[in-house]
This record gives sequence, structure tokens and C-alpha cells, in this order.
Amino acid sequence: MDRGVLRYSFGLAALILAASPILRAVEDVVADPKANPFREVILEPEGRGQEMRHFFHKMRVTWTNYFKVWAEPREDHQLVTLQELKAEPKFFLKRQVEFSVYLNGRGSFFRQMSAPFTRDTHVNISAWPYGTELWDSEQREDIYPFLYIGMHRDELIRKVDAMPKFTPVHFWGQVESINNGYCWIDITDAEVMSETAHTLKTLRNMELATNRLLKKDWSLAAANYREAIQTGVPLQTEIRAYEGLGRSLMEMGYYASAREALVEGLEIYGNPREKLAEVLKRDERCVQTLVMLAQCDSHLGRNDEAKTCAELAIDMVPSNAVAHAELGLALARLGDVRKGLWELAAAERLAPRTQQNQIQLPEAHRNRGQVYILQDKWEDALSEYDTAVTQRPSEGMYHVERGDVLMHLKKYADAENAYNAAVDILPTRPEPLNLAALAVKSQGDEAKAAGKAEDATKLYEKAIEKVKGSLKIDDTYAPAYGTYAEILRAMGKEDDAKKILEEGAKANPKSSMLMEVLYDQAKATGDWEAMELAASKAVLLKPNDATQHLRLADLLASKPEADWNGAEKEYDVVTRLDPSNADAWVKLTHARTVTKDWRGGVIAGVQAVNRAPENGSAWSDLAACRSQIGDVQGSVLAAEEAFRLNDTDMTKVFLAKAYVDRQGVGDVDKAYALAKVAAAEAADANVKAGAHCVLGAILHLKGQHDEALEAFAASEPVANESAWHHLWKGRCELDHGNYEAARTSFDKAASLAAGDGTASVALSRIQEAAVKESKDVAKAEKKGQKEGVHVAARKPAEDPLAVEEAPKEPVAKEPVEPQTTESDAKPAAQEQSKAEEPKNSPPKIQVQPASTDEGETSVKTR
Repeated sequence: MDRGVLRYSFGLAALILAASPILRAVEDVVADPKANPFREVILEPEGRGQEMRHFFHKMRVTWTNYFKVWAEPREDHQLVTLQELKAEPKFFLKRQVEFSVYLNGRGSFFRQMSAPFTRDTHVNISAWPYGTELWDSEQREDIYPFLYIGMHRDELIRKVDAMPKFTPVHFWGQVESINNGYCWIDITDAEVMSETAHTLKTLRNMELATNRLLKKDWSLAAANYREAIQTGVPLQTEIRAYEGLGRSLMEMGYYASAREALVEGLEIYGNPREKLAEVLKRDERCVQTLVMLAQCDSHLGRNDEAKTCAELAIDMVPSNAVAHAELGLALARLGDVRKGLWELAAAERLAPRTQQNQIQLPEAHRNRGQVYILQDKWEDALSEYDTAVTQRPSEGMYHVERGDVLMHLKKYADAENAYNAAVDILPTRPEPLNLAALAVKSQGDEAKAAGKAEDATKLYEKAIEKVKGSLKIDDTYAPAYGTYAEILRAMGKEDDAKKILEEGAKANPKSSMLMEVLYDQAKATGDWEAMELAASKAVLLKPNDATQHLRLADLLASKPEADWNGAEKEYDVVTRLDPSNADAWVKLTHARTVTKDWRGGVIAGVQAVNRAPENGSAWSDLAACRSQIGDVQGSVLAAEEAFRLNDTDMTKVFLAKAYVDRQGVGDVDKAYALAKVAAAEAADANVKAGAHCVLGAILHLKGQHDEALEAFAASEPVANESAWHHLWKGRCELDHGNYEAARTSFDKAASLAAGDGTASVALSRIQEAAVKESKDVAKAEKKGQKEGVHVAARKPAEDPLAVEEAPKEPVAKEPVEPQTTESDAKPAAQEQSKAEEPKNSPPKIQVQPASTDEGETSVKTR
């Protein structure tokens, strides 16, 4: 096998293995996540100087691949094209050349007086220059007939005769003479290019597609382009087919599918399988494809990608005005409005002008209108759209977007006219009619509000006719069903509205867009069951769409009878699909706090606060979970951060409780100040009860037992189901000499802690302490000791259980992730030796570094 073929085969195999698969979008409303192939790739220096760098080097991995061709150039031949031979025939006279063609076959072109060949000595063949658009009848007629093979090359003649028409061939030969401005070339060798050849079927499809594209018959054009690609076409034809398919789909409004086609076409430029180095590198039609790709990305909200495409187009052709206009819109949407407007002004400076010196660049006006919408300058946006539709009245989407601006300005009659103009231009698209129906419905709503019931009914009926027209064009167009239902509800026909939505669901059971419409309609009517059904079906249709899972999770968490277990599962799926979604991590933390998945709550909470460090709710939930796993120090730090971010009665109470659990130096006094304020000012009964409960524990530690019992009494009955409350109340009763009441409280605390059923280290400690101190009550009662074993009125500074307050960690610029150990779940590993504990004392908490399960990162503290 020839070395060139081997090199090509291995190179192509490596390229295929390295290529990432395309992720197909389920529906066109979701952008294909595949990245633009025109990304910067660092080239490895392999013998070619930097002066050889070119735009297309971004798609090669090495310089060798950059210049890789199907056949190795021969040193004694000059690599050219037939176009170059036509342009400068005298320059190539008597030179050995090599070039690529599409073979036509044997010819019969002889000029006995001027040709250097005769029928007796040579065989005449004809061909088209490689890259000729053979589906174009005019280009197909431009055949190059001045190619000959000497009879003495019998094997070469038989080889060429065996090649079908349209075969891509690489020829070697010598320019023998020039006649009528053409080179007469004696072919000395030929090699079939490893390239798909045209067939009559593919040429017919390409010809039909091109004609239908010119006639704006986008749907049929797209079908022909797809068929041509599927049957197989040469490389350059494939590029044109993907370009035409992308444009057709974009004109139809299928921006995600259009983007996919355009990306496929652009990736072909990076394919080293053919001799295209000199052809494709100068192919400025690539710029047109890049601009269209930028426009698709813009419609899909992929503004970073749109910016990249526009910049690459400008790199190739700096004077491309439309590319500057697309770059301006992308920059504005990315937050740099000033630079975006500057790019739009630059686009107009580069734009063509009329004979009256007027700028003709409707793209710039349309995009500036979009920028003004971002700035909430709707009147200015309308003015720009007026100019855009004046300069290009045949652009249907300009009329649609202008109608959207008018709808926002509540100029419903004008909006209807704008949409109707789009209907005339885009008769095969359902959106304009559906939007026109919405504009008419809005006019009906105004008439209804003004008490003009008869006028409102007529307008509603007119709107229904328009939306029916939209569904006739495309009975799968989901928004039209939603519009239809809205109109019927406005007319008071709730049952008919539900029937229409049911019909839509039956007609499109696999349409996630329709599920979204059903969800929105159910939400408008407050139908929780229908909302859940629609959201669940949307998740099944798009299992990898984080947005759908997040909506279902929010629904499950917020419905009247919240399903927190179901919500927790859906939030967990969202964080797996989109790990950067801070909101999902915050909600997952809260869901796990509600479902008492303390360890999972810590893991999610750490992720949440590292991604949303200013979210006080996330810090509060993290503090609660850390408290339950026995990480007292981590709980205090998180509670302090929650209080700093959100100074409420609830955060005061929680921080005070955390201080009581830690009992470091000064903690009791700080807890007393917080709990006292919350107990006095809290408006919520639950928060007020919690404040009194914590205040009772603090007063007990201060030795003020009567006041403590009053505080505990004030917290009931709300705190009656709290094991922590009964443990501290029991201690207070014991120190006060109320043995029976103390025993009752300890037994209640132990029972509540044991019956909770969650893997809570804190509750395990409460249960253990309550059981132990219940036994101490019997001992104290038997001995008749009023104060029991507990020391009454002990000051915090003298309390042997008090721990030194750990210094606050400085705020780290980047979170550091500590490793999780299983010892966190074992109370025995976190408590000091029982031999060192005084009897009847509250369980002493040994402060350890915060640790969680695998995957947790440390919490940033301030």
C-alpha cells in the first residue's frame, strides 16, 4: 500500500478516535451542548515556522497534521489547481504540475493544426476543477477538455477508463503547449482520491435543495440537503450541504438543529483527509457559516459561543460588518454594553451604503434594538426595529421581534399588525399566527376590563381563529395549545380549556415543550396535581435536563402537602447534572435538613456555602446539620455566619443554642444576650418558644433556677417534643430539688431521642445523658441531697465542662476540603473518657475539626 494512503488512514483513525460525539438535542428548544470546533489549540512545533500560521491552524493538533494531504506532493512537480493553470498558462509552460479534478471521461476535443497531440498517439479526457459545484448547471458546463494521455501509457489509460464519472482524481502531468489561453497537459500519472464521488442522485438533491433555498422553501430544501448528506458527497459539497441545511433550519426557527448542522460543516474544515490546504484555507464562505452560527448561538442564549464565532469571523475577514454586529450583541448580553454598542457602530461604518449614502445594515439596527431591550429602553428599541424592517422588509423575524416590543409597550393593535406582516412572509411557520392570536386576546382583555363584553367576545373569537390557523400549520406546536387554553379561560370556558390541553397532550405525548405548556396552564389555575403530572412527564422526556428536574423538585417542595423525600431526590439529580448550580445545592441542603439526612445535609451544605457564600439560609441549614452530627465547633461557626448575613430572631435563637452546646469561654454570656432579645421580640410563636427554651438552659447554667423554670414553662407546649428541652429542664428540676419532675423530664428526653429514628450523634448523646442522669435522680433522692450531684449556680468560668472558645478561622480565598472520617458518626470517639466526667453533668463535647463524608469541602468562615 502506498505510504500516503497509510499515513492518511492512520491520521483519519486518530482523528475519529479523538473526536467527541455529538449530543443530539431531544427538542429544538434546548441548545445542543456541543462546543464550537473553532477553539484555540496549541500547536506543537514540528519544523514549520511561525510565519506559516493561519486561522485554520486552530483545528489542527500538530503542524504535520496541518499540512497533511491525501497524497504526498512530488518534489519535481508543482502543486496547483486548474483555476491557476487557466489564470496564468504561460507561467506553467513546460512545467510538471499536479492538480485535482472531478473526472468527466474520454473527450473528443482535437485541433489538428494547434494541438500537440493526435488521435493516433494520445487519448483525450476532460474534467472539472476539484471543488466545482456540479449541481449548478452553469458551473457544470465549464469542463476543462485539454487533458491527454499518451497511448504508450496503456495501463494508465485503462485505469482512468475504469473510473466512474465525477470521480475525484489527482493528476500528475506536464504542460506541453498553450492554445487559446489554455494549457494542453500531458497526464503522466493518476491516483483516485480517497473521497466520496458525486452521483446523479446526490447532484439532483443538491440542485433541488439550492433551487428551493432560493425560493425560500426551507422545509423541502432542508429535506434535500439531509438526503444528499446521507447518501454521501465529496468533502466540499458536504460543506455546502451543511451550510445550506443550517440556513434552512435557522430560517424555520429550529436554532438548535441549525447550530448542530453548522458545527458539523465547520468541523469539515479541520479534516485533513483531502488535498484542501490551499482551497479551504482561503474559503471565505466559512465566514458566512461562522456568522450564521453566531446568530444561532445568540438565539439559544449561548452568548459566549456567539462571541467566539463572531471574533473568529472577524479574524478571517476584519471588514465583515455582520460579524461585528453579532459580536456587539454578544458583548452586550455578556455585560459589556459599552463595548457592544461600539462594535455595532463599527459594523455600521463597515456596512454598504446606498446611492444617497445611507447605511444599509439591518442586522446592526436589530441587534441595537436587542441591546436597548436589555437596558429597558423599549421606545428606543422600537425605533431601531422600525429602521430594521424598513431596510429589510422581507425578514419575517424582524417583524416578529418588533411585535414583541409593541406587546411590551401594550400597543396590542400595532403588535397584531407586526405579527400579521410576519405571517405573510413566513406562511409555513406557526409562531407568527400564535403571537397574533395573543395580541388579539390582549385587546379582548382590555375590552373586557372596560366592560365591553360584546367587543371582548368578538376579539376572543378572532384570536381563536388565528390560533387554529397556527395549529393547522403545525399541530405539534405546543405554545399554540397554551394560547388556545388561555383564550378559552378568558371566555370563562374552563372545561373547554382543559379539553384542548388534553388533546394537545394526546397528539404530542413525547413533546417536552407541551409538558411545559401544560405545567404553566396548570400553575395559572392552581391545579397542583396537573402541575406535578406535567413536570414528571417532562423529566421523563428530558432525563438529562437539569432545568426540568429543578422545576419538579421545587414543585414537590412547595405543594400543600410537601414531598420532601421526592424533592431531595430531584435536587440531588440537579446537582449531579449541573454541579455549578448554587441554587440547587442550597435547596438540596434544606431538603436534607427537613428529611433529617444530617450527613448528606453537611455535604450539600458545604457545597452550597462555597458556591453561594452570602446565602444565610444555606449557612443556617449547614449549622443545623453539623450540630446533629456532633460537630459543635462547625455548627457554631456556621451559625455565626448565618447570623452575620441574616440577623433575625431565628438566627439569634439558633446561634444561642450553638453557644450553649459548646460552652466555651464567654459563650454563656453571648448566648444569654441573644436569647433574651429573641424571647422578648420574636413575633413567631415557634421562634419565641425556642428562645425561651434556650434562655431556660442559660439561666440554669447561671444558677438562676426559678427564672429558668419560668422560661421552660413559657416555651411549652411548643417545645414539648424537643429532647434537648426536656434534658435541660430535667437538669434544672434536679438542681432545684424537684426529683419527680426531673425524672419525668429525663425519661421524656430519652424517649424522644430514641424514637427519632435518625442517625443523629446529638440525639444519641442526649439519650445517653438523659438515661445516666435519670439514674442520678434516684441516687440523689435516696440520699436526700437537695442539690443533687449537680453543682447549683455554677459560673461558666468555673465549669469544668467549659471548653476554651476556638479561635475563628480566617476567611480563605479558596475553600479547602478536609477529608471525611467515619469517626464523626461515633459519639464515643468524640466524647472524653467517662472516667473524667463529673456525675450528672451535661455531656461534654470534645471539639474536633469539621469532617464529613467523601466529596465535602470545608466551609469558608468569616
